[in-house]
Amino acid sequence: MTRSRSTTLLVTLALVVFDFSSSLISTCPIYQGQAADSGNQNYCSLSNGFIFFALKASFLYIAKFLHAYEHELVAGFTIVLAISTIGLWVSTRALWRAGERQVEHAKEVFGLQLVETQNQIDVARIGANAAKESADAAIATERARFYIVIEDNNFDGLIGLSKVDFAPPKKDEDDIGIIKIQYRFKNYGKTPGIIREISIEAMFATDPIDPVYSVLLDEIPEHMVAGSGGETGARHYRMQHALTKAQVKAMERNDSRVWFCGRLDYDDVFGKGHTHRFYFRTVTFNGRCFLQSLDHKHYNQST
Repeated sequence: MTRSRSTTLLVTLALVVFDFSSSLISTCPIYQGQAADSGNQNYCSLSNGFIFFALKASFLYIAKFLHAYEHELVAGFTIVLAISTIGLWVSTRALWRAGERQVEHAKEVFGLQLVETQNQIDVARIGANAAKESADAAIATERARFYIVIEDNNFDGLIGLSKVDFAPPKKDEDDIGIIKIQYRFKNYGKTPGIIREISIEAMFATDPIDPVYSVLLDEIPEHMVAGSGGETGARHYRMQHALTKAQVKAMERNDSRVWFCGRLDYDDVFGKGHTHRFYFRTVTFNGRCFLQSLDHKHYNQST
């Protein structure tokens, strides 16, 4: 292909050179009469060659054609321009629609990716919550759990004293004795617990009372209590005021009761604080008086 183009170029160049040379060595017809009179020969210039003559003739023909069909050419050019403009508008609109479709597709893909990402986040959150719940369950299974254990009391003894024939006889308003309760706290969990505070109180009344208790100020020897059945030493509570003979008889009939309540605040080995709350009442049944747990206003709920 390159060799054919080179050959064509060389042939064209040779023709131009030949035309120029023939023009220079030829005598122009318009000067032949003058040459005959003067005896001198006038040669043609480069512009008198065949190529320039052909170019000049072509230019003149084109100029005449353009002048003759000036309005038709302008109209035709206008029509072509209008068609090109319409084609450009159609192409631009098609490109705009294609862009809109790409934007909609991108939005759809982005929406799907967003939903998928949100689903993955939800799955990760569910997994994290499950792991946390599993860890919390493991801690709850292993942590310390304290409960109060009532070991002894003197209720039956006071009831027995209220029936004794004293000399002189005791009146209903005479004191019979002070309520005494022996208790301890036992750790039913698997790990040790650390006791922080003990609060406890007992009152005599007909109806349930709202828990009002005092913090124990005496020494607590067992601040750390082992798990799996570890317990504190026996502790003794003494009511501040003695019960009268009439009060003891009312306790025997279950008309009035001793309300025994309190709370134990402690920490587990995982660093979390807990509270054990308890609420008891005296119950006389079948010749015995004892303490029975009562869920007064859900006070017995512990953490």
